Parts: sequence; structure tokens; C-alpha cells
Amino acid sequence: EAENLRVQARENPGLRDQIRAGRERLAVEDGSVDSVEAALRKAFADIVEALKDESNSAVKRVILTASLADLERLLGDQLSEAQRAMVRGMADLLVTNQELAAATAQVPAGTLGLRSSSLDILVSTKDIEDFWRGKVIMPAASIIKESFVSAAAGETLNTAIARTQDQLDTSVARAVTAVRTNLASFDRLAAEQSAVLVGLDIRVYLGPLDSLTRTFCRWLINKAFTLDQVAELDNGQTGPGLWGGGGYNCRHRWVSVREPMLERMGIKRGSDADIERANLAGAR
Repeated sequence: EAENLRVQARENPGLRDQIRAGRERLAVEDGSVDSVEAALRKAFADIVEALKDESNSAVKRVILTASLADLERLLGDQLSEAQRAMVRGMADLLVTNQELAAATAQVPAGTLGLRSSSLDILVSTKDIEDFWRGKVIMPAASIIKESFVSAAAGETLNTAIARTQDQLDTSVARAVTAVRTNLASFDRLAAEQSAVLVGLDIRVYLGPLDSLTRTFCRWLINKAFTLDQVAELDNGQTGPGLWGGGGYNCRHRWVSVREPMLERMGIKRGSDADIERANLAGAR
């Protein structure tokens, strides 16, 4: 992705600053996702090792007799570092977006009035906890519970543990996709909040244009749209307007600029027809 953005910057020097900023935001997001994935894998590995430990009958007894709510609490404790990694990534994205908005509007960064300690302005702690519980903890708890119900019904414990390990490994990929999509949505939210504070009124869709690019995104890349136009976008998968992007794992970002910058950047205006075509393609 970073190399693809470098190629685009070489082909259009006017876009260079904005593409560089987009690359920096992608780097922050990728680093955050990597940290979350590492913490998830460690937590799940620790759980499986505890299940394998013959002397750790207490853990097995808890799981065999636990309700789903009990398991969710157990996993919540194990996965706390992964959740903290996601929140740190959000804070970093907030600061990165402030710096970009300040540079684009040519105003001192301090005038934006937002810092990572003001994360609650953009997203509440409850929002993060609800996402984490619904997308990560509950699916993992269900996997463990279902495996051990089978064990209680006659399957050997070792077989149940092995299947649990395989399914937890698979669930990491799904959880990471959910986290990446959540971080990308937050990134767009942070960018929009920062842009509004400095009065930027045009939105440009930037990001890689390659074999992985969805048709939805192809109609939008390197084009400028008004907020009213952006509000009409809906990929049919991850939400409308600025927040949805192109769908799960979308690599594209909205960059906010002022009208006079469009000509200098070599950006052309997107049309209502582009919006309609993108919506028709959806997030396939």
C-alpha cells in the first residue's frame, strides 16, 4: 500500500503532501492492528496452554460449568492488553489527523483544541467496550464453550482443546478485520472532526489504486466531493457517507481541503453520477 501511494505521488506532485499524510495514517493504523493481533494471539495461546495443563483443573472446571457471561469475563481479563492497543491506536490517529488538518488549513496545530486525552470527544469508552465485546470477546467465548460442551458429551478433552485452538486461531483473523475496520472508521471520524474545526469544506478520496481496489472505490479515488455528495454514499456493508469507506478492510481515506487547493493538487471534481455508480457497485 505504501509503495502504491509513493507511485501516485510521483505521478502527481500536487498530491504529494496529501498522499504522504495518507501514508502516515496508514502506517499508524497498520502498527495498531499489528499490536492488537499480537496481543490477541498471546492471550488465546495462554488460554489454550492453561487448558492443556493437567494440573490446571480449576480452569477446566470453570469452563465446563461456566455460563457464557462467566467466560466473557474471563476473556475480558485476558484480552485487556489487546483492547488497550486499539485505544492507543485511536489516540495516535487523532493526533495525526489534527496535524494534517492544521497543515492543510495553514493554522497552528494548537488551535484545534483536541488532544489524545480528549478521545472521549470522538468516541465514548462504552462504544469501544461494546465493539470489543461484540466483535472479539463474545465470538471467542462461544468457541470455547461449544468445544467443551462437546467434550462433556463424550468427546475427549484433548480433542476439544485442539479444536478450540484451531477455531481461536481462525477467529483472530476475523477479530483483526473487525479491529482494522473499526480503526479506519474512527480515523475517518477523527479526520472529519478536525476538518470541521478548521473550516475545510471539500473532501478528496485518496488511497491505493491497484488490483485489490473495489469498484466502489474506483469511482471515487483522486476526486473531490462536497459534503452533500459524500453524504449520499453508501457501500451497503460498513455504513454510509464518510464513515463506511469502501467496506471491510478498505484502505482509502477522505482528506479535507479548501477549494483553492484543488487546482494546485490537480484534483478534479467528482460528479453525482460517480456517487450513483459507486453506490450501485457497493462493497463487493
